[in-house]
Amino acid sequence: MTKQNLLIVDDEESILKLLNLFLKDSYNVTKARSAEEALLLIKEEQFDTIISDQKMSGDSGLELLEKVQKIKPDLPFILMTGHGDKEHMIQSIKIGVYDFLEKPIDDKELQVAVGKTTKQYKLVKENKKVVRELLTRSYEVEALKVKLNLLSSEMEDKTDAHLVAHEVRNPLTIILGNVQALKRNIKKKPLDFDKVNKSMDRIEKGINLACDVIGSALENSKEIASRIKEENVVHLINESIDLCREYLTECKVQINFTYSSYDTRIDCHHIQFKQVIVNLIRNSIDSIRKLSEKWITVDLIIEDRLIKIVITDSGKKISKDLQEIIFLDHFTTKSGQGGSGIGLYLSKEIIEISHNGSLYYNDDSEHASFIIQLQISD
Repeated sequence: MTKQNLLIVDDEESILKLLNLFLKDSYNVTKARSAEEALLLIKEEQFDTIISDQKMSGDSGLELLEKVQKIKPDLPFILMTGHGDKEHMIQSIKIGVYDFLEKPIDDKELQVAVGKTTKQYKLVKENKKVVRELLTRSYEVEALKVKLNLLSSEMEDKTDAHLVAHEVRNPLTIILGNVQALKRNIKKKPLDFDKVNKSMDRIEKGINLACDVIGSALENSKEIASRIKEENVVHLINESIDLCREYLTECKVQINFTYSSYDTRIDCHHIQFKQVIVNLIRNSIDSIRKLSEKWITVDLIIEDRLIKIVITDSGKKISKDLQEIIFLDHFTTKSGQGGSGIGLYLSKEIIEISHNGSLYYNDDSEHASFIIQLQISD
């Protein structure tokens, strides 16, 4: 079994040696003589728990905790205090310390505290992994939903539409059941999973929407034009950004949406339109997530009876050669990753065929940029 990594922080070498002696058989132990040294190590390495003294030369243990929370808010922190130091004990609990230990340190109490804390942190990481996987699944469902909707609109045989919908409904039911079970389990645990529950709400909303689309595909008697309705484009873009919110946060990408008129309306199929916006935003996130400067702008521009939605990111301008092929069917830059989105080809098809608009690369920008152009509703 792989040992978990501990960081011990104390300005007394004798305490560092003692704690290392107690813990080295069960954990990988790293030592730091000050809060400043510890902070550098935390930025560069991965730890499962920090054990820090409160009173040290330089920053105190609580001051170190406040700085750690800004860069790794979930990292568990055990605070060591002097005997009877109730003031710091109370303060430490209020600002997020997992546990505290009184000096002189007892070996058994130390082992229990560290064992409990690392186990709890492991649970947090596992739940976050599940959330990320569910978010990926939900995005794949959104893409599948659009493909199914387009496919069903072209089908003349209702039996074919029924078979396709039946095949898709099973995985949707499984995903939805997992989301609901995870929400129940999280609520039972004494941890703050408020953000996780918000993510689950988004997933449920997306999957319920997918089920509605499948239901309409079973009817398969209406033309796609009958599902085009007048919609508030600002609302649709905000909802699309919200669907990407967890991924934006995970990749530390800033996004800014600007518009001059809040009540701008277009005739569109709201599901397909949002999927195109989501696809363009996620493409931007994937292309810039490893850059030092990570931002995306979405600008809604009105020109006479036309609107332009300009989605730009901090990445470099796409070369002329690549511009000529990015909208081809099956084109991808995600080699070996098997992208989960609908792709630029289908995005362009949706905008041009279903919405009588255009989707093209913005060659006038110094950064990677795409433009969707549509008519304003009469």
